[in-house]
Amino acid sequence: MRTKKKKAQSPEQNTPIEQHAWKEVIVQPELLSDYIEAPDLTEKEMAVIKEAKILLHQLLFDRVIELTSDHFTGHQKTVLALILMPERTYNEVAEILNINYTGISHAIKGIKSNKHGKFHGGYEKKLKKICSKDSYCVEYLGAIKVLRNNDPEEALEILIKYDDNPEDWKNYQLYD
Repeated sequence: MRTKKKKAQSPEQNTPIEQHAWKEVIVQPELLSDYIEAPDLTEKEMAVIKEAKILLHQLLFDRVIELTSDHFTGHQKTVLALILMPERTYNEVAEILNINYTGISHAIKGIKSNKHGKFHGGYEKKLKKICSKDSYCVEYLGAIKVLRNNDPEEALEILIKYDDNPEDWKNYQLYD
């Protein structure tokens, strides 16, 4: 006789973990980390790198919001705004909008139309395409890539270039 497998339990809540919960993580975990893996850097150097990363991620986020307001449908804008809330799931967004989970998934991931033989409706692909053609997005993503090297001097140059108060950073002394 076969026994039915039990769903995995969330240790905090002791409730079943939904099968597709992992798809609802919208931010890369390393972006949220305060930890910079560079044991040979001083606290001052790490602080500059962290500040530059925060600044660039905010600039990129702000630019993405500008682009979505220009290029997304009303439904896509609504779904994006609701899904950006921390720990909000597709199911919760669907409940708020009084539609099913699939409608949310299609707004985000898109759906392949058998009639037309192509994907449509997904804002993830749409945003990637828009950002790859937008000079600001490309520039910010390039700077974020540079920051992955954890070089404090490059981070300081980025802060001087992008911060609202570059004079503060021009006079900043990394080394005593």
